[in-house]
Amino acid sequence: MAQGSWGESGDRTVFRVTVRWLAAGQKCQTGFYLRDTGLLNDQDAEDVVNLVDPWVQQRFIHCLHQDDRIDTLDAENITTKVGFAKSYSGLAGAGGGVRAPNFLQVPVALKGELRRRYGSGRMLWPVAAVGWLNGQQLTDANLADFNTTAADLATRFIGSDLTLPVRLVHAHDTLPAKGARPLVPRQWYDVTSIRVSSLVSSIRRRKAGVGS
Repeated sequence: MAQGSWGESGDRTVFRVTVRWLAAGQKCQTGFYLRDTGLLNDQDAEDVVNLVDPWVQQRFIHCLHQDDRIDTLDAENITTKVGFAKSYSGLAGAGGGVRAPNFLQVPVALKGELRRRYGSGRMLWPVAAVGWLNGQQLTDANLADFNTTAADLATRFIGSDLTLPVRLVHAHDTLPAKGARPLVPRQWYDVTSIRVSSLVSSIRRRKAGVGS
């Protein structure tokens, strides 16, 4: 799979996608990066929102409690900082049961071919109901449901540049030299697989979007 550069002289336009929702009155978010695959590199933030919106409405809602509400879907060009947001009115989660504390989550790893820590990313998805838990693990049924949501994201955004208008990537800003590692310029890396952990843990900080 490919990797490349972003920025004013970069070879690809990269967008940060953020899904925001309200859970028991608390603002929460998660997100990922997508790159333009076209020869003209002419997708804009509104195009990206329109491409991600079906995944949010059809699949990501299954990761949320029925009392949760999707607030906005936002895409931002990370070079120009130009963005576009879609607001939702009353888009509820699809999960039921007794609500779990808001700090419970499972990591969703976004893996690429580069075997370096900076070559991969992750999201944090909420564990919204007590019944989704079996000790410190997701139940088999809920792990399968989360995996279906991840697989749907992969179907939409992992594949050939010839068939996809945008592709799932991990991206980082310039990393200064550290120890034996030289300076790493702004880069994006194609994501080749999405892996949902079954292990439930707690978010250590309350800042919205930590881990996304």
